[in-house]
Amino acid sequence: MKLFKAPVKKITKLTENVYEYDFDYSKDPLDFLPGQFFMIDVLDGNPVKAQRAYSIASSPENKDFFTICIKLIPGGRASSYFKSLKVGDECSFIGSYGRFVLQDSQKDIVMVATGTGIAPFMSMLSILWSKGFNKPVTMYFGVAVESDLFYLDILKKWEAEHDNFSVFITLSEESPGWKGLKGRVTPHLEEALIDAGNTAIYLCGNGNMIKDVRDLMLVRGIPNEDIHFEQFWA
Repeated sequence: MKLFKAPVKKITKLTENVYEYDFDYSKDPLDFLPGQFFMIDVLDGNPVKAQRAYSIASSPENKDFFTICIKLIPGGRASSYFKSLKVGDECSFIGSYGRFVLQDSQKDIVMVATGTGIAPFMSMLSILWSKGFNKPVTMYFGVAVESDLFYLDILKKWEAEHDNFSVFITLSEESPGWKGLKGRVTPHLEEALIDAGNTAIYLCGNGNMIKDVRDLMLVRGIPNEDIHFEQFWA
């Protein structure tokens, strides 16, 4: 794997504790697959070395910059490092890594994300649209409360542009005035119409969701080889 450095190009606050970081790699762009991640060195002056893995949220076709989406955890070592970064600061990466990648398949697709687990799906979706993928693509995106939601504008834009794309948003906690789906994503998937013999399942987010949805999909007859997942750790 290649060690490379890239400066911060842009920092965007998405929610109270979720940020998007764009890194300029136009001078030495790397190839990666939709769904893969980079390891970043946490260069905070601590003599004990630390690295963290972050999925790439941008398209591999973008050779000017890549994007990672991060939930900043109060007191977290990597979170403190990212919080200190400014535009122009240079960071050190290794990559790309990961087998949670978009498969070359003509099967229907169901994507299930919680929190920042949506990041790799943004990369996958951008490539699907670029390639003219025309099979049904359904996304379930779960967060705790409405203020935790992000990427809604682009998801709704894609939904309007692509007749084969549907997005379902659910909140696991009460949120005043919310008229969308409520509860965890798993019960909504129990009611979903899924062609067991012709659907690829992609799961990314917290471990409980992944276990529950994977078990549900296996019971519903989805072959194990058609269930792809990546667990995010705080």
